[in-house]
Amino acid sequence: MWYRYNTNGEKVTTEDYSSTTPDDKVKCGNSLPDWTGGLQSDLSFKDFTLSFLFSYSIGGKIYNGDKVSLMSQGPTGTSWSVDMLDRWTPENPYTDVPRLTTSPKSSWTNSSNRFLVDRSYLRLKNITFSYNLPKSLLNTLTLKDASIFFQAENMLTLAKQQGLDPEQTFGGSTYYRYPAMKTISFGINVKLEYRKKNMKTIFKYIFSDALGSIMLTSCDLDTIPTTYVDAGSVFGKTGDAEKVLNGGWNYLMETFNSYANPGYGAMLRANDAMGSDVVLNTKYGFRAHNEFTAIYGKGGTNTLSWLLAYRVINDCNGVLDNIDAAEGTQIDRNRIKGQALALRGFLYLHLASCYSFAIDKDPDAVCAPIYTQSTDETIAAEGKPASSVSEVYAQSINDLEEALELIPETYVRNAKHKIDNEVVLGILSRACLYARQWEKAKTYSDKLLAKNNYLMTESEYKAGFNSVDNKEWIWGHAQTNDQSNASYQFHYLDTTTKGSYYYSFNVDPYFRDLFEDGDYRKDMLFWATDPGADVESAAYVWMRNSKFRFRDIENQLGDIVLMRVAEIYLINAEAKAHLNDPDAINKLNDLKTARGAKTINTNLSQQDLLETIWLERRKELWGEGFSLIDIIRNQQAVVRKAYPEGPIDYIYTDENGQTHTLKKKTQGHRFFNFPDKSAFCPNSKYYLYRITDAEELANKNLYKDHPKLSIYTE
Repeated sequence: MWYRYNTNGEKVTTEDYSSTTPDDKVKCGNSLPDWTGGLQSDLSFKDFTLSFLFSYSIGGKIYNGDKVSLMSQGPTGTSWSVDMLDRWTPENPYTDVPRLTTSPKSSWTNSSNRFLVDRSYLRLKNITFSYNLPKSLLNTLTLKDASIFFQAENMLTLAKQQGLDPEQTFGGSTYYRYPAMKTISFGINVKLEYRKKNMKTIFKYIFSDALGSIMLTSCDLDTIPTTYVDAGSVFGKTGDAEKVLNGGWNYLMETFNSYANPGYGAMLRANDAMGSDVVLNTKYGFRAHNEFTAIYGKGGTNTLSWLLAYRVINDCNGVLDNIDAAEGTQIDRNRIKGQALALRGFLYLHLASCYSFAIDKDPDAVCAPIYTQSTDETIAAEGKPASSVSEVYAQSINDLEEALELIPETYVRNAKHKIDNEVVLGILSRACLYARQWEKAKTYSDKLLAKNNYLMTESEYKAGFNSVDNKEWIWGHAQTNDQSNASYQFHYLDTTTKGSYYYSFNVDPYFRDLFEDGDYRKDMLFWATDPGADVESAAYVWMRNSKFRFRDIENQLGDIVLMRVAEIYLINAEAKAHLNDPDAINKLNDLKTARGAKTINTNLSQQDLLETIWLERRKELWGEGFSLIDIIRNQQAVVRKAYPEGPIDYIYTDENGQTHTLKKKTQGHRFFNFPDKSAFCPNSKYYLYRITDAEELANKNLYKDHPKLSIYTE
């Protein structure tokens, strides 16, 4: 039952929600707060310092979906919310809690304004108290500086009942949002001083994830290192330097800040969730991205993206600063130096392609700071100005080209995540394509295809995209029982295996129509109920893609693909199409033939050929993290249209081999506009990752060279 206004302006009820229009619906409030902000202060007295940060939001409404989810909808015998004590009964008719029932048609957890609450809150996000040891004591201990600190985060929150965490997205609802963790830490920060012959020499210290210290960068300015490590001890040998790179890589791929943000893979999943071809269900994970509220809100995936990129860039810089003095062969020093440059170049490519619009829209638009040396306290305190998108692309390509010269072609890696000559050529091909350097993209992709042009067979393609042993994979991240955080992504990607939790990355039903008959990728798209669900009682079917499946469902393992030969074919074809090279069609047809699809003729115009290649990228690379990046770099718009709910005839075979036909409703896209209700369009502010609040507050030089994007100042 819903409220609406009739033609006389009277408030009435209706059981047909679809019959209501935006004009006659009764509005219960606005999800957007009236005011948001923070209060920061630093207080000092002699050697004592006290700093704190409050964040606040005033006004607006939020739908407490967490409360709904915590209210049992199960049959008799399950636990019910205490709210049910105030349920409707003949003796208690004046209440907003419906009568007690287990009927799905009259569930007491149906959407209702009783779950709307004031979203105002005040939170003490951080408080730090420190004491600098007196100089007299420092001289005795041969210390340059030393301080004792106590730090606490998220210790106090004042809010009404808003779910598990009041800091929600602007989408207006909270659902399965994990509360901010309360953390308390303390430690001692020291700087050693070495004296020899009355000459003071200050050791150079660097951060190493592999050794468990905490990094200081200008991109995380409120983080103070608790452990300083002598560079000589960390990088004394080439093997030690390689451990630092391995530590940085594992940090990049395995670091969570929530279950919906499993390391670098979270950025891949977010890019597809924000595109045209992925349909998110109502379960946990990336729904806010699908609604375009997650990245624009600057929290979650956006913050993780910035943190991971710059922490690992700093690891790479530490290696580059010290590798030339490391004990070992020159071949190993060159190779490790090249791998550090390549990883740094890869991360700058990520920043360039996600934090700014296409390079040809505005080459001078602000993007992100560039750091080419490991940070010390001085650099971190000052902060570097953000560079333009063209400068960040240039840094990425320069790093990768230097890496290509340093990593021997004869180097044979012992793990798929290690960067060899082929990986560098692949990243270079991708970077040059995004930077619109067509000749370089053609050259590097030609070189890579001359080394490796293997395209997987149909059986390999249908095996589940879960193993680094796949011969078409150029680059990937392996998972084991001891290292498996990144595997959590398969709970979103795997929509066909019983035991997958969320099966949320479904397919736009119209997407299947883009494939020709005979293309075996089309056979992998089909209607189905949730895995393990009772087929008879399930109300809906979703368009599933069996492309991704857990390699080991018992241990919940699945390897992460980062680059395949198929992508290189498509890069090569696109670069050559821009150059009017007739071989573009050949490369595209080579891929289509391998997938059982119809080839194309040679009579296409340049624009038609490019659009055909872009379409093939959507079909071939679905779920691998390219959707939004392609939309941004080609200045396109997200395209979504409603799919008829049905019902349709759903045919399935039971365990006894008997075939049944059932009437089922279908699910397609549910979000067709940006959060401000404007239509999808090219170059939208909602597409971009954003520079974090912490960086904007701490880095006073951030917009010194290039102004903040106007879309965020309007």
